[in-house]
Amino acid sequence: MPDTETIYQAGDAAKIEMRDDEKVTLLLMLWRDDKTGTIHFTKSTRDFVIVEDTDLELKRYPIAMMTWEPAKNFFFGIPDAKSLIPNQDYINTIAAMIMASTTFASFPKMIYNADLIDNPSTETGVAIGVTGGYNVRDAVCYITPQGVGNDAFNMFERTITLTKELMGANDGALGNINPENASGKAILAVMEQTAVPLDSVKRRFYNYIEDNALIFADMWRVYHSADEKIVSVTDGISEIVETFAISPEAWSRLMLNVKVEVGPSSRWNELVMTQILDNLLQKQLIDLEFYVNAMPSSSGFPKAQMTKYIADLKKRQQQSVPSLNSPTPVEDAAPQVNLPDVDSIVNSLSDEEKKMAVENPEFLQQYIAQKMGV
Repeated sequence: MPDTETIYQAGDAAKIEMRDDEKVTLLLMLWRDDKTGTIHFTKSTRDFVIVEDTDLELKRYPIAMMTWEPAKNFFFGIPDAKSLIPNQDYINTIAAMIMASTTFASFPKMIYNADLIDNPSTETGVAIGVTGGYNVRDAVCYITPQGVGNDAFNMFERTITLTKELMGANDGALGNINPENASGKAILAVMEQTAVPLDSVKRRFYNYIEDNALIFADMWRVYHSADEKIVSVTDGISEIVETFAISPEAWSRLMLNVKVEVGPSSRWNELVMTQILDNLLQKQLIDLEFYVNAMPSSSGFPKAQMTKYIADLKKRQQQSVPSLNSPTPVEDAAPQVNLPDVDSIVNSLSDEEKKMAVENPEFLQQYIAQKMGV
């Protein structure tokens, strides 16, 4: 039946079509089988079955949706711009009236005595002739029209500001903040406080991302032709570190425990992280290697070059430090000399010299040094 037949459809939004072309209403029914636990589907019009009962072999419904604001009996929900239409109409109306008022009332109006002036002109530099001996100020004067009240300008600007704040589109969210005038933590605090109106929308979007990932993984489990599923592990920079082969049975059990975490990231988070690392490095609480590894990859810091430099520096230091088991090389060493033993020198002392050595220890030191050639 055509889409225009909406008598059995819920909600007035069923009468709204995206196109004027005539389309056919196609009914798709999905349900979970109680015995197998898999998803079945059938497709039909009102009077004709197109696809009979078919087992998709999926454990999850292959449907993921995200609406900005949910609405009853309306799949697409309420769009973000719908609540802005009344405010936008008011802003446009006030702006048009201010423009018209400034066009007609911003310049003074000439008033002249028609009995005295026969050639009035508003052009610049044109002379005006006056008949009779009257005072010119009594013949021509200008009046200043009443301008637009301040309430119009205040409400115009206030409406725009309130609309942006209530929608979460403030300067912090848009990034119109000079980081030189505020710290990264202060910017993040303002962003988190003003992003409250968008929290529910972000949660629905994160759930949508998670549903998409799990649906595609479930389809891969069912429809992939290979006997084993190949999974690649990356290092976070899209470089494959290792690959694993997972059997279909293990894959089916793993799918029950999958959780996809999605979160926002902004350049203000990187600013806070960079400031914290700079302070820790300045206070010598961390070393250079930890500083480079913890630095965000998208912060503009030459992380790869610094990592390579630190590795080369460690290699050069290891080569310059001698091993404990290897003999220590001594450059420009003096030739080895066989020095006499101290005990033999003491034993060679005569009785008189031994007596002198006991009474005067310096004598013994000088005697030994002389024998050793020092």
